[in-house]
Amino acid sequence: MNHVNQSGSDTYCNACGVKAPPASKFCFRCGDILYQHNITHSSEGIAATVSASAHWISNHWRGELPLAQNFWLVFFFPNLLYEIAHWLCLIYGTRLWQFQVLAVIMAVRYPVLLWQAVGCWRSTLRHINQTGNILWAQAAQLALFLSVGTALTITGGLTDIRYFQLATNYGSAYTLTIDDAGDTLAIQGDVLYGLAEEVADVLEQSPNITVISLDSPGGYIAAGIQLRDVIASHKLSTYVESECSSACTDIFMGGVDRIFSYNALLGFHRSDMPFWDEQDTQDTIDELLKYGVSEEFANRVAQVDNDDMWYPALEELISNNIVTHYFDVMGNLWPAR
Repeated sequence: MNHVNQSGSDTYCNACGVKAPPASKFCFRCGDILYQHNITHSSEGIAATVSASAHWISNHWRGELPLAQNFWLVFFFPNLLYEIAHWLCLIYGTRLWQFQVLAVIMAVRYPVLLWQAVGCWRSTLRHINQTGNILWAQAAQLALFLSVGTALTITGGLTDIRYFQLATNYGSAYTLTIDDAGDTLAIQGDVLYGLAEEVADVLEQSPNITVISLDSPGGYIAAGIQLRDVIASHKLSTYVESECSSACTDIFMGGVDRIFSYNALLGFHRSDMPFWDEQDTQDTIDELLKYGVSEEFANRVAQVDNDDMWYPALEELISNNIVTHYFDVMGNLWPAR
């Protein structure tokens, strides 16, 4: 083996700079076999440690760290923390800064994931060659395969792209316009995070606004609910002249009076949240029932796929208490009931 044990003097692994315990055959940090040429004395230990810190990233990439350190500390726990943050933001995120922080993490996630996975995979091969123990190494390889596959499909991929776009396109896909009379605020474009905050600022500066005019194909449901609550708290009316679909319908329902043009469209479908289940369906139904809609109407909305859209007729909207006033073809405003 040609291992060196210097009595009365500390010895260090030249590969990673860690102090080598007496009679050690392997470096406990990098896993290297401690040959005579691979050990340095304490006088050189500090320099070796500094050099090792500078090359820790490359050591992992080459699989030279111990498998346990590579798998648990470098791969498993960092990715577990990322997934927790990812899902918390997906489920509970309602503020722009949460998505911006997540966007920064996502911008570097996949290069880091590649570095983590390759280094860990090489470490499993090194572990097998050095110890002959294939059970633990193959278990780690299976976990790597499943984790990377999941990150690129179920919990990542298009979902990550969606949230990155959300955070980086903040406020770029909608416009806010106050009419000449100063009593109507027109919102045109996508429903994005930050919209509710901007509308709240406009309302504070323009207290004469009484109507929110909506023209939107939809957007993010939590952002729509935020704006719905802003509108409801100010006791404003909502108005649709052309189209209000998807998350825009949540905004529309915030109006104390919900005004509709005779040829306008109100489009409903269920949310596109991942892993939609029966509880989500029931939550959608319960939310609609709060406004006095029929169970038949609420059930139909909950069954419309997120890539489809249902446009109820004006009569259905009126009978289900969604529209409270409407303009006829002559431009006359009528109460729905």
